[in-house]
Amino acid sequence: MNLRLSDLQLVLSVATCGSLTAAAGRLGLARSSVSRRLAELEGRLGVVLIERTTRSVRPTAAGERFIHHARGALDAARDAITACAGGGVRGTVRVTAPPVLGSLLMTPAVLQLLAEHPGVRVEIDTSIQYRDLDAQRLDVALRLGPADAAHANFVLGRTGYRLVASPGSPAASIRAPEELDPSWLCGPVEGPPIRLDRDGVEHQTAPGGRVRTSDFGTLLAAARAGVGAARLPEPMVRAALGSGELAHVLPGWSAGHVPIRCIHRRPGRAAVDRLVELLAASPAARALADPALEAS
Repeated sequence: MNLRLSDLQLVLSVATCGSLTAAAGRLGLARSSVSRRLAELEGRLGVVLIERTTRSVRPTAAGERFIHHARGALDAARDAITACAGGGVRGTVRVTAPPVLGSLLMTPAVLQLLAEHPGVRVEIDTSIQYRDLDAQRLDVALRLGPADAAHANFVLGRTGYRLVASPGSPAASIRAPEELDPSWLCGPVEGPPIRLDRDGVEHQTAPGGRVRTSDFGTLLAAARAGVGAARLPEPMVRAALGSGELAHVLPGWSAGHVPIRCIHRRPGRAAVDRLVELLAASPAARALADPALEAS
């Protein structure tokens, strides 16, 4: 089946504008032409891409998938045209990373990319909150945690977890894992218990604290506020532990480790691919590694 780039742009415009009339204005077409071409495309594909009502239009589940790939195809086509015209690599790359990964890993790679390709622009979101790559049209993300099954990803390195709490909280003064009251421990609603290990001796405690979430940013805020203890990646709490804002609970016990991942979408775009290459080769990943893990 042959699809034209104009077909991709039409669906993307309808979804972005939220109405056939607005999309027609953006594309310089009559509303009836947009409606007819959309219906013809849906007929050729055998699926409904855009749900239309008298008040609004919105993508169906199939439409969302179509739009996700359409954006990548249109960006790749623009890159190809620019390269053939002798303009070099151009375009905007949108990236996200937690602050510590952003400053130590993402920023050096981005600056190298910009030095190599003056026609590239980069939008950087540094947040401890989770960002959906598709919903927010992000190209590359650095994350601490498990793989993202929906996108290409690889491990840059690994770092340890730390069990932390506000210095004035009860958890900060305990000396043995058996003293860790589950009601003090914030963590995911579901999942395995938190495991602590020392010299082959293991202790498990299931979180039962007042804040239950798997979001690291929320858990960090809860620990700082004295709401409870939390297990967090070492880079996220390194500065707070150094300043005394947080206390390391049971420092003689290992709380496990977490991978540092690079996650990316829309492969084939020259600027995105080059940024991913720079991140993969970055020597700064070692700066984030947990010294305890590096020594092991």
